[in-house]
Amino acid sequence: MAHYHSLLLIVIDDNRLFLCGIKFDGQIASSFEEIATELNPETDKITQVSCSAFHVLIVVNDVDVYSAGCNTWGNLGRNTTGQTQLPLGRVVINRSPSSSEDADGDQVMNSDKPESGWRVKKIGCGAINSLILFENGELYTCYSSYLEPKKSIVFEKVVLPFTEPIQQLHFSPLGTHMMLQTKSDLWACGSNKYGQLLTGHFQTVNGVKKCDMKSFIGDANYRLFLLRGRTFIATRDHLYAIGDNRYGQLGTVNTTTNYQLQRVAIDFSDKELVSMEGGYDYTLFTCRQSTGFIFMNNLSRQRTNEHFADVEIKHAD
Repeated sequence: MAHYHSLLLIVIDDNRLFLCGIKFDGQIASSFEEIATELNPETDKITQVSCSAFHVLIVVNDVDVYSAGCNTWGNLGRNTTGQTQLPLGRVVINRSPSSSEDADGDQVMNSDKPESGWRVKKIGCGAINSLILFENGELYTCYSSYLEPKKSIVFEKVVLPFTEPIQQLHFSPLGTHMMLQTKSDLWACGSNKYGQLLTGHFQTVNGVKKCDMKSFIGDANYRLFLLRGRTFIATRDHLYAIGDNRYGQLGTVNTTTNYQLQRVAIDFSDKELVSMEGGYDYTLFTCRQSTGFIFMNNLSRQRTNEHFADVEIKHAD
């Protein structure tokens, strides 16, 4: 499943894709409608899906990347621009000769049997751009983004100021900013209105800039969650937050924007954080406790709700 503001995508039976909400052409789908594909139901399995308000990316069999939707800017990565593209079609990836030529010197484009390093680790859709992170740590993008300002209508490798492979790509829900996690460091780019990029200033970051995080959590292992205008960092025992807090959505002790990391008023020592989601004025997370119960934050949007609290969940007998 993937969602973006007013659009929801779900995968059924591994290879059927349905959407609900405001469609790519601006029309409203009040019930789920199936997106046409040319996938083989016997051999093809959708393993990842991502969407923006304008387009969708899917990964098939962890290898092949397909796109569909509005293509005004060439953001589908199919070497075309213009009208909406349906059904789903395979993207074009312009791999560098040093890493994409096979033994005969031929270009390898979405090969059916790629080397393990070219398996897709994560995809992401911004408002008018798309991203692919491969298992070998290389990142590719099409059209333009804060990462790569040049405009391209096929996927091109992003040139970065560090040599470590990217281990994880973290993408904000609206595609306005992102973070790149390597073994040693965390890098960020994009919108930084609320200081959520941890770069020490509040200007938009073009290219990438190293995040100042270790001064707060040291070398502790962590998980990162990017939400709208804010960032959460979870270590084994604690949860930290930075960014927009006008509605108390950070769960800290006040409702003013946090321009530095602050510890959230909750003890994680006996809970395992599973996932985190949220809108512009609320945050929802799920934890797995030793007893197996589900733990969430208070769903009330009242400004006085400044702390996370249990939600009462009633189960049918």
